[in-house]
Amino acid sequence: MTHQDMTVLSLAMLAVLVFGPVLLAILYAVGVQGDRGGLWRALYLFGVTGWPLDIILNHTTFLVIMGSVPRWYEFTFSQHLSRLVFERSPIGDKARTIARWLNDVAPHHDHIYIPTL
Repeated sequence: MTHQDMTVLSLAMLAVLVFGPVLLAILYAVGVQGDRGGLWRALYLFGVTGWPLDIILNHTTFLVIMGSVPRWYEFTFSQHLSRLVFERSPIGDKARTIARWLNDVAPHHDHIYIPTL
């Protein structure tokens, strides 16, 4: 690989890590509306297209943001948050805040269970 190829690859990776969470938030907000049922289910396609990005970001960007390494079975960020919301620490506080945001967007407001600690 040439120096230019490495630069292009580095910029592409930086774009995914920086703009990926924004894109994932948009895909989640649209895709989760499929929970409404009926014709809304067609919007699940947006969620499916965001799944690979969710896995990549869960093991890169969100790892740094949350300060917690996902366990081997926690592929998506939602799975990772589902465990972190039970922690009594600053990480748990941050996880509960993010889970509340995700629940506010979900039609039934129950995407991630948030315990009362």
